Amino acid sequence: MICVSTGNIDFTNLISLMETEELVEIRLDLNDFSDNELVKIFSASTKTIATCRPGIFLEEERIRKLQLCIVSGASFVDIEIDSIENSFKTISATAKEHNCSLIISYHNYKRTPSLPELINLYRSSSEMGADIMKIATSTSNHSDIAKLLSLYNIKESSQLIPVIVIGMGEIGKITRVSALFLGAPFTYASFKAGEETAEGQIGKSDLQKIYNIIDDE
Repeated sequence: MICVSTGNIDFTNLISLMETEELVEIRLDLNDFSDNELVKIFSASTKTIATCRPGIFLEEERIRKLQLCIVSGASFVDIEIDSIENSFKTISATAKEHNCSLIISYHNYKRTPSLPELINLYRSSSEMGADIMKIATSTSNHSDIAKLLSLYNIKESSQLIPVIVIGMGEIGKITRVSALFLGAPFTYASFKAGEETAEGQIGKSDLQKIYNIIDDE
């Protein structure tokens, strides 16, 4: 399944887009939807991920917006592993109460940590109650790619939650393509070229073309 990640998009166009997609991530930090618009977005029939990265809104407002999305019907909520403890507890509890799957995410925009570090992050997210772990790191060489993709092979009993790994940057695009073949529940794509919400993200139509070519082989 391809999750279309949306950033700078207005309410009308987002609602229209959602009618054609199976799963849509709404980046609240890249938009400023009203509360009424958020209720309509997340109460729609399309599966949705509510994401609001820190730094744009004050923390209290960021968590309030995520809670509103959960209560309105978000399928998933994404919260960072290094979030303020009270923020994490609030989102985790609200998600559990409203049957919203919890994605715990880790982002490193400078480097890809060592494999033991990545495994520890994976283990921690499982212990914290994640339904899915998302790891996105800056990649600069093939060793970084190998470390990330090796996480799909972890079979420890405590590490059975699904994982999505993303290598940010040009060289990391292969992680976005290969994710679905290695066991990720979904992979992320922009809704069109030029509207990426992360470095190295591939447009959905281009990603689908790649999958079609692979399927024809």
